[in-house]
Amino acid sequence: MKYVILSQLVFSAACMKNNSCISDPEPDVKTSSKAKVYNTGPEAADGCGWAIEVNSTLYRPTTEMASEFQVNELPVTISYKLTNSNYPCFKSVAGIPQIQIIAIRK
Repeated sequence: MKYVILSQLVFSAACMKNNSCISDPEPDVKTSSKAKVYNTGPEAADGCGWAIEVNSTLYRPTTEMASEFQVNELPVTISYKLTNSNYPCFKSVAGIPQIQIIAIRK
């Protein structure tokens, strides 16, 4: 019995030391990242519509942003989730990466 308790204590201590036993429910969700909104031009003219720049990378949101955020060069703070998809625009085969915006504020 004491070996069972001892092994549980060792396991618990190992988990607390490097947090490797804690599972992150949504590892791709970033919190409170500073970003900037850009109007890249109409899609009909090979633009990409409204996009968001985070850490020097331009992303296309998976859903349309509310009109209050559709202001060119508007600084915002967002929480977002990376996706594995690209949005085809700019006459590019690959397009630009998409993000799912979880929250956005000015």
